[in-house]
Amino acid sequence: MSFTGIYPTFQENRRKSVGISSTTVTSSLEYKISVIEEALVKHKENSETVSVQINQADSQIKTIIDGLRALSHNTVELKSCVEVCDSNVRDLFSTVRGCTSEMKKCSDIARESVQIASDIKQNNLNDIKAVNKKYDEFKASIRDDYIRRNRVVFFGIPKQGTDFEDHVMVEKLLYEELGLNIWVMKTFRVRSGMNSTNQNPPLIAEFWHNVDKSIILNKSTRYNLQNLPTNNRFHGVSVAPDLSFKERQEYKALKQTMINRNNELQTSGLTGEKWIIKK
Repeated sequence: MSFTGIYPTFQENRRKSVGISSTTVTSSLEYKISVIEEALVKHKENSETVSVQINQADSQIKTIIDGLRALSHNTVELKSCVEVCDSNVRDLFSTVRGCTSEMKKCSDIARESVQIASDIKQNNLNDIKAVNKKYDEFKASIRDDYIRRNRVVFFGIPKQGTDFEDHVMVEKLLYEELGLNIWVMKTFRVRSGMNSTNQNPPLIAEFWHNVDKSIILNKSTRYNLQNLPTNNRFHGVSVAPDLSFKERQEYKALKQTMINRNNELQTSGLTGEKWIIKK
């Protein structure tokens, strides 16, 4: 049996029967293998890239974990700071409440000070008014005393029709009856009308000088008045210094005391002794 070549197998025969040659199958396989190899290369490259990315992700995760740990530590510190701040805020509130209380006290003190200042001012005004009133009274008293120092009160001079006629009557008494050459500045009656004993109201005469008053009030002049004849129209006339109401009240009180003590002396038999009033 002679062989002229290698004959294809049954599979080859089948490929032939379907129109596929061996060369075509080989090319197809090679192409697929090359595709697979390329895919494997890409897969390897992708695997390496994924590995790098995984490593990077792992590094980032570690960084995140470290950050979380640091954040946790910072959170603890922050919590501690918050607690300190909260304590400081409470202390501040307490201080503010204390300051508010002190401010209220200061406000109350300020109001009291204003009220006290107002009271002091009012008291000062009242004191000033009182002092001015006393000063005016003092000036009036001095002025009144100055005016009274030249005045004499005549008791028992018959009342005339006018003040001028009273004026003439006093000058006649002084010049014609007492022999005194004294000029009278003015005269006026005490405006109280007739008293209970139907006597004429006292007549006040004001002179130009205090010396004239002293002459009229001396003992000799009073003696001459007391010894005028009973048929004389000036009989019973008496004189006295012009005193203020207060001085007259004091004089009356002293006179009553003198009378009481003189009565005691008379009762005890000491008739040679006598109380008198002296300035």
